[in-house]
Amino acid sequence: MNTQVFLVNWDATYDRVVRAENQLLAAGIKYTVLDSGGAKEPRPNWVNIGDVRFYGQLYEALKRMQGEDYCIFVLGDAGFDQIGPFVSRVVECGSIYNMGVFAPHYSHSPWGPAQTTLESIPGSNSLVIASQTDGIATAFHKDVYTVLLNYMAYLDSQVGIVNLRTGWGMDYIWCAISVLLGKYIIRDTQMIAQHPQGSSYDHGEAAHEMNLVMSTYSQWSELPEQVGYIYNQAQRKMSQDPAVTTKSLYGNADLFINTKELVYHIIRISDDRSYLVDKALSVLGNKWLPITAVNGYDKTSRSEFETLNPNVKSLLFKDGEFGCFASHYMFWKYVVDNNIEQAVVLEDDADVQNNFPFMYQQALSLLPPTYEVFSMYVDKNQYGRFNESLRVNNYIARGYQDWSTLSYVVSLKGAKKLIEIVERNGMDQPVDWFIFRNGHDGNLEVYTWTPSVAPPVIIDNSTPPQIKR
Repeated sequence: MNTQVFLVNWDATYDRVVRAENQLLAAGIKYTVLDSGGAKEPRPNWVNIGDVRFYGQLYEALKRMQGEDYCIFVLGDAGFDQIGPFVSRVVECGSIYNMGVFAPHYSHSPWGPAQTTLESIPGSNSLVIASQTDGIATAFHKDVYTVLLNYMAYLDSQVGIVNLRTGWGMDYIWCAISVLLGKYIIRDTQMIAQHPQGSSYDHGEAAHEMNLVMSTYSQWSELPEQVGYIYNQAQRKMSQDPAVTTKSLYGNADLFINTKELVYHIIRISDDRSYLVDKALSVLGNKWLPITAVNGYDKTSRSEFETLNPNVKSLLFKDGEFGCFASHYMFWKYVVDNNIEQAVVLEDDADVQNNFPFMYQQALSLLPPTYEVFSMYVDKNQYGRFNESLRVNNYIARGYQDWSTLSYVVSLKGAKKLIEIVERNGMDQPVDWFIFRNGHDGNLEVYTWTPSVAPPVIIDNSTPPQIKR
């Protein structure tokens, strides 16, 4: 994921832009400063673009893009204490979501959370799908900025961008392009940039130019009805119309760039939990793996398992623990025998939430490619075991928990590793301890959610557990 950052400078923003530039330099982030006046001396990576305003500054930035994944365009008065986290958030979200446009929120903006938020993104504390961005600090996906550049070239040929002195309306246009491309507008409600109140331009002139550039885009796009509809949806949402929703604006756009098939197995012990199995099937679909669970209380079933798996040493003393471990082992064997890239296991007390497929895709997008096990569930009573050295990113951490195989993803490599450890050391402890403690000891690459993430599956306690320890 690569980006190009453009900082826009004018006489009133020089000190703030220099501070942001130094932060980008320290972070090793590629940037260019577009200087519309105010530079006190020549500076590397500064380009004097003359006395042009927002439209011309944006046009200049887009013309300088060289195929990077995201163009990040930041006005000098954007008001970030630290610009690095904004750039990092663009990279993080761009790697997960089908994101066309990204922006934070700002003080003194008409496009606040109440006026733009359509819905929260599952599993995130602050990311939302939005209807508008404002134009103070914005990131554009390559597909969006390519279309935007072509439009601005047309606009320049018609009216001369240098003659436009304000900047209103461009946020409507890039948001419309994103929606037409089936890409989401995403904002971070907890990232608030302190933008100064008021403006130095004439609002009547700005409204005139906004009507000009928006109507010109509607004609140029050859989809005037669709563009008009998107404009209208944003305006209605600004009035907090509850009828404006993600569905009404985006239709059936796919939130993910790369989706992976979700295949899973349910280890079913208690018939009393059949309603949870039915719920899992309804949420996850029917791509499930019909593997027979091992009944540790049944001597015949136990004997058959040991006959089929002579290399496995059965060292557990409790029948329930044996049956549970053996069932997980059979799942790993199935994954390996059928060469499945990754699969999910659910125990039958797993209450699958509707956002499970979403969170599964999110986890796979964020996990290191070398992962072997990823736990989809971590209980709150385990959060005290977490420390910052285990954090991989905002969502993923190295496995810190010590119990619960309620639901986890295993990779093909991980299934092979688990089988190898069992055949070498035996079933020498309950399966959850076996997985997580091998992770703690460095024998297995295990990950889970950070404590800030609400897992997409919870334990159902309405039926007594079948396995006693």
